[in-house]
Amino acid sequence: MALAATLLLLIQSAIGMLVNLYVTIPGRHPGAHPSQYFGGSLRSVTWAIIHGAPALAVHAALGVALVFIVIGTAIDALRL
Repeated sequence: MALAATLLLLIQSAIGMLVNLYVTIPGRHPGAHPSQYFGGSLRSVTWAIIHGAPALAVHAALGVALVFIVIGTAIDALRL
């Protein structure tokens, strides 16, 4: 599982660089400038996956997948 997380992280980084260079994210979207950081982050990620450019949607979805994979890896490590 750690190998999968490492590979996804490399892919995530490459897509993140492409998104940073070529995708324009509007300044006004759900989750922009939130009063609560985590609530705004959830709305931003949801907006990116549903309404964002394809590269942004893949980048956000891989980020969410990485979170779950890393949590699973940490739980497995604690069991040893």
